[in-house]
Amino acid sequence: MSSVAWLRLLLIFTLGVAHISFWIWLFNRVNSLALERKAIKRLEKSVVLLCLTLPFFLFLIEWRYGTWGRSWQQLWDHFQEPDFYRRGSIGTLVYFGVVLAFLAWIGPQWLAHRPIFAIAKNRYRTLHQGFERNLHRRNPTWVTGSMTRACLAIPGNEIMDLETNVKRIYLDNLNAAFVGMRIGHFSDIHLMGQIAPEFTRYCVDWMIAHGAELLVLSGDLVDDPKAIPHLETALGGLPSDIPKYFVLGNHERAHGLVDAARDSMVALGWLDAGAQDWQNPTKRGVVQVFGNERPWLDRHRAVDSGGPGVDRRRGLLLGIAHSPDQFSWARSVGCHVLLCGHNHGGQIRVPAIGPIVSPSRYGSRYASGIFFRSPTLMHVSRGVSGTHPWRWRCSPEASLLELAQAPSGRDDLR
Repeated sequence: MSSVAWLRLLLIFTLGVAHISFWIWLFNRVNSLALERKAIKRLEKSVVLLCLTLPFFLFLIEWRYGTWGRSWQQLWDHFQEPDFYRRGSIGTLVYFGVVLAFLAWIGPQWLAHRPIFAIAKNRYRTLHQGFERNLHRRNPTWVTGSMTRACLAIPGNEIMDLETNVKRIYLDNLNAAFVGMRIGHFSDIHLMGQIAPEFTRYCVDWMIAHGAELLVLSGDLVDDPKAIPHLETALGGLPSDIPKYFVLGNHERAHGLVDAARDSMVALGWLDAGAQDWQNPTKRGVVQVFGNERPWLDRHRAVDSGGPGVDRRRGLLLGIAHSPDQFSWARSVGCHVLLCGHNHGGQIRVPAIGPIVSPSRYGSRYASGIFFRSPTLMHVSRGVSGTHPWRWRCSPEASLLELAQAPSGRDDLR
């Protein structure tokens, strides 16, 4: 193959990457908007349709005007023809010029925020990491939906796997009394009749058995009114001496279940961090909890207006948000820790690259993991379930976060 042919192939490949990158970027940001679910779904379908059909449309234009297959010199001569601007090729050039410029702008940022580079590795240490594969084989009644059952037949699907982990996280200005405290964090249980609530309860029981002193569920609890009673099986009857906090997510609003989910959780002894801020005394000291359900739900919170009692030195400041898009908010409040979910880790992770699709205005930057921007450390859970019952290289997750004081004078922790 000649060098000219290789150059053409390289150009076609680059244009293809630029085209796909632009529409994935747009797809991710559409899903971060506070629009009604129907509007989001229409926009999603429009983005996917344009991504798939636009290249064929542009190819037909070039084939119609004889551009396809010409030599470089013939192409240059074609661009000099007086009626070039009336032939339609200018549209192709403009579009590919735009997406190439986009790739040049977003590409370095995207690479810089791959998990291999962006995770705050010096801010945590993994103390335990366990994997349980194919839990539905040991517990066949846990798969209750036909869609999940069909998807489990696809090789590599990890929807019924579970990673349990204990991570020691290093925080700045942490009161010594909180060193060693373990917080159980899980997210996105998506009760909807596809996976039995016993799967979620299994995650909760594991966290309690391994020393959780506080539990946090960061949104997307139910997707179907018929699943509201399942909350009791999954989350009811837990020890009363363990504080339990939750926020709601976009799926409660999308399905009109905000009030039903909140009322049920409160009745089960969970504290609604989206409805109000909390200052609860514990044996270690005061835990101050600030919830944020934006952009989908926006209720008054005292901390947003500089409410009293916000003091990093005397207690633990814990932020809970469904979306990691609220990272800047948590930093402005001064939270030691922000616990989030929503992005499901991307659900599909490409080897050596990581997640690509993630419903955030930051794309896949905060798909899952631990991130630090002074003064706040953010933990983004991959979640327990999802409305789409498939996961590849991205198993469900239940986490215990063990608090530790960041050593002073360590520049690599800043």
